[in-house]
Amino acid sequence: MFGLLRPKNAELSRKERTGFQSAYCNLCGSVAAGYGVSADVWSVTSYKELYVDGLACERANMLNTGKKPKQPYVAECFDGEEGIVVAASDYLKALPGAIAKWVPLPMMLLGTDGFGLSEDRARLRDHFEVDARFITLGALSALVQQDKLPEKTFKQALKDLKIDPDKPDPFTHHGKPVSKGRSE
Repeated sequence: MFGLLRPKNAELSRKERTGFQSAYCNLCGSVAAGYGVSADVWSVTSYKELYVDGLACERANMLNTGKKPKQPYVAECFDGEEGIVVAASDYLKALPGAIAKWVPLPMMLLGTDGFGLSEDRARLRDHFEVDARFITLGALSALVQQDKLPEKTFKQALKDLKIDPDKPDPFTHHGKPVSKGRSE
């Protein structure tokens, strides 16, 4: 077991597909379906194990150029899949980002980046935009950017999900970036 479980649900006949990676996002699939998007919810039990497996495959391929290349488990899981992947974490965005190069689909990363400013997980996920609403919105946004979903569907989702596009960036403190990095 490398930390990624395939859902047992049957194919949905919706016009666009997306895959959610999250241990808590069963709700995302049903919310996305309301916008004509078919979603598989994958359970990621260990991004670290998926990362270690990917590195092991890269090493084996480097040392054995004459043999058939090994594929990381995560690449095998998504082989032949279509759509986009929205990977959410209650921790750093870098955690799912660590396996992105082995996922053969466009990937949107969501995470709290290690901040703990809330009393409970529900508030943390809301504040850092990693709850079911924002995961669904992330999928819809990616599909709009790929011209696979009309902009009006995205705009309707903003209203339905009660998401303010002018909400302050959660990675700022009183309107200023938390780090000394780039600011807009």
